[in-house]
Amino acid sequence: MKHDFMNYFSEPLKKVWESKDGINGLSSSEIQPVIEAIDDFLKKFKHKCSIDTKLKLMVMRAEGLGRIGNYDEALLQYQELRMIAEQHHNNYYKIKAVNGIAVNYMVHGEFLQGIECWESIIAEIEDPRQKADIHNNLGIAYAMMDKCQKALENHYNSLKIDEELGSEQDVGTNYLNLANTYWRLQQFDKCLELNLQATAIFEKCGSYRYLSSSYGNIGSLYTEMGDYEKALQYASKSLALKEKYANAVETAITLTTLGSIYRNLKDYDTSLEYYNKALATYVENKDQYSIAFTNLNIGWAYYEMGNIEEASRQVKASLKQALEIDNPTVLMGNYKLLYIIHKHQNQHKKALAYHEKYFETYNKLFHENPKLMLAQSEADFYRKKTEQHAEIYRLGNIELSKKNRIVSQKSKQLNAANIQMQKHVSFLSGLVSVIAHDIRGPIASVSQAIKMIIAGSFSDAELAELLGQMSVSTDNSIAIINDILFWIRNSQPGAKLILAEVNIIPILKSAVSLYRNMASLKNIQVLIPADKSKIVLAESSFLQVVFRNLLHNALKFSPHDSQIKISIREDARHIYIDFCDHGSGMSKAEVDALLSRNKQKKDSSGLVTGFGIGLCVDYLGQMKGKLLIVSNTDSGSIISARLLKAVP
Repeated sequence: MKHDFMNYFSEPLKKVWESKDGINGLSSSEIQPVIEAIDDFLKKFKHKCSIDTKLKLMVMRAEGLGRIGNYDEALLQYQELRMIAEQHHNNYYKIKAVNGIAVNYMVHGEFLQGIECWESIIAEIEDPRQKADIHNNLGIAYAMMDKCQKALENHYNSLKIDEELGSEQDVGTNYLNLANTYWRLQQFDKCLELNLQATAIFEKCGSYRYLSSSYGNIGSLYTEMGDYEKALQYASKSLALKEKYANAVETAITLTTLGSIYRNLKDYDTSLEYYNKALATYVENKDQYSIAFTNLNIGWAYYEMGNIEEASRQVKASLKQALEIDNPTVLMGNYKLLYIIHKHQNQHKKALAYHEKYFETYNKLFHENPKLMLAQSEADFYRKKTEQHAEIYRLGNIELSKKNRIVSQKSKQLNAANIQMQKHVSFLSGLVSVIAHDIRGPIASVSQAIKMIIAGSFSDAELAELLGQMSVSTDNSIAIINDILFWIRNSQPGAKLILAEVNIIPILKSAVSLYRNMASLKNIQVLIPADKSKIVLAESSFLQVVFRNLLHNALKFSPHDSQIKISIREDARHIYIDFCDHGSGMSKAEVDALLSRNKQKKDSSGLVTGFGIGLCVDYLGQMKGKLLIVSNTDSGSIISARLLKAVP
């Protein structure tokens, strides 16, 4: 552009023209004067200014219209921009135009059309900043369609480019959008971590529009986590910023969050007020996804208020919209609420049908293990970054030997990371097996038992026995889930275990009390030592997991009408806690394999075990102890936990 044209810019236009943030750096109230200034300038100088000046002004105008929620006019502007850019063979502004058209599709919930637009041009893009933007937008679109693997691939591609460009604010938006994908995969801890990182960047850069979104996301997370005080704090901060810097649709997202917070607080009038405000905006802007999602939330509010008729009407409206856009997340929520409503109305056949649809949709949404998916995406991201650095070092001739050493060092780090990841993948595969057998099996048994109770008639004795079996199955599943969660919490890198003096007797008694029902059901007598105090060096929560698993293991493999004896012995340095059962026993090869965690053992019902023994091996090792097994086929087992004595 010729510099003399700057003299004809009004102050609002000149400010935006010279700003690196452009329209995105303005509050909503500041945008309309800029649009008017652009209109005035183009009216006077449209045929006199350079084509680059004209195209840039058209982009700014279209972006401004989108920011204030005038999407129809913004779409017309982007279409005109594309036509002029193509006439002048200007690929940069053509891509800007196509991106704007695709974003317009996204706003109206037409995610597939947006994806088609972006994928049609991504191969043509040379400018890295534009390529990062398109990958970022593709990630958002795929996430909204619950195609999380594709979303992760695109978000990590965008993040890699932005890190190379050193664009701190854009790195923050990548964190923000990655967090949304982690949300859909129900990885809430990672989601919160990324949102807080994004928030720190936006606060530092003064990016209030994006900051409003990160505040809103954190508010939604705290709502999910049940901390409604923090949720309300962040959502209120988000709304204050969005009312100043965002358009109506973006503001409606936070209104929806506030509606959910007040619904959880059982303030249904306030909740419906926020939901309906948001819904009106979504309807006006034809945002199909948000309409379906908000109708579902309103349905939940009415159900919790006891207005079943209105809840049913709202969820059916949501279901119709969700089916049109084929969104698994919203469909899953609809099926769940419809199941609950029909169950409440004693319409068991319909309730069961929606329950089955819920699980079909759940399996469709989580057909891949989310943690493995995330681990693979993150590994690919860092591997690609390392490979690119290695290529730069290879091509460069400056300080070649020094850079070769750096590449070698990074390769070793990568190999070590890959080995560690393989160990985790192997363990997670075993974990999936445990979930598939030890958790799904008992839950399926409980489900079948409930159906039998509903369908048939039982004597009091039969019903008591069946309920006892259900109680044991449920207790077993809860114990396994608790062990899994405990392992995850205590497997973080850098965690340091501190040993202290612990009395093992109360912990043993607690484990016996926990499995009293299971022992009673099999008529197994559990004998424990009469000692009042035996002090070891250990970590009490780890010790609870060890004793609980060893007793559960003994009960699981012991026959009915038998006995389990827990005894304590000691030598100069150690105390041994022996769990003696009269089960089927194991061969030496099976014992060796189990202690090395290379094999899992089946009990008399065919269910797989081994996860709990693996935890015992790990936790005793961390406490400088050891797991010992003495067993022979058909003659029972003695499994011993060896611990350090506390020095008097």
